Amino acid sequence: MLPVAEGGEAYPVTQVDGDVKDYTWSPTGNNLALVVEENVKQEHDSDVKVITRLRYKSDGNPEFLYKRKHIFIYDMNSGGSQKLTNGDFDFYGPCFSPDGNKLVYIGSKEEDQELEYIPSIWQYDLVRHEESLFHKGKGPIRALSYAPNGKWVGFIGHDQGEHSSANLNVWVVSVESKEARNVSKALDQSVQDVVRFDAKYDTGELRLVWNEKSSSIYFGAIDKGSIRLYQTSIDGEVSEALSEEGHTITSFDMIDDEQVACVQAHAHS
Repeated sequence: MLPVAEGGEAYPVTQVDGDVKDYTWSPTGNNLALVVEENVKQEHDSDVKVITRLRYKSDGNPEFLYKRKHIFIYDMNSGGSQKLTNGDFDFYGPCFSPDGNKLVYIGSKEEDQELEYIPSIWQYDLVRHEESLFHKGKGPIRALSYAPNGKWVGFIGHDQGEHSSANLNVWVVSVESKEARNVSKALDQSVQDVVRFDAKYDTGELRLVWNEKSSSIYFGAIDKGSIRLYQTSIDGEVSEALSEEGHTITSFDMIDDEQVACVQAHAHS
């Protein structure tokens, strides 16, 4: 952590066994939700590799066989941490509810996940200390985002299984009924934060941004080789593109409903 008011050198905050891969602050600032990559305990001391997972040749992840990601809560006041998830699974992408009492995250507990990986959304009640299945996935799930009023959880994904050819869409899940609806279907364009090519000037962050009234969501989507900004209501009414043609927005945040801060480039930049 870097002390902003007093200045000075950054110093480590968390003390957990494993590597912190991601984190997010609670609304009160008293807690951190951590994604911690832990070592999987080996049952043998031999130098022979025993392959127990089908996807052992996954690109860019040489320690795939020996690591699992789990969710921790770190208390900024006491310095203590609590592990929320367990088992031979991976969990990631935590997002706090607006009141800070619940945490949603992504992961799969299916026994056949090595054959077809379909994650779901899980919810942990930080008051009752209970985990429950919030939404059973039917395809990829990314970028969880709680609505400011606490009534909806948004995510990016589709319901076509583990297929990269299907368009990614904006979905919302009702906290009360658990009904899921695709609210960007009318656009018929994939929700992305980067155009796929070898040279990338900015990988950006795939995310959803709610308006203050929790009635609509801002997102980026592919349009003729560019990434443009759009808005959709929770009823599925999608706006025209809000950013100019021929430019790619890879990262953005809304100042209000009239202003956006973004990283934007065009072909000659």
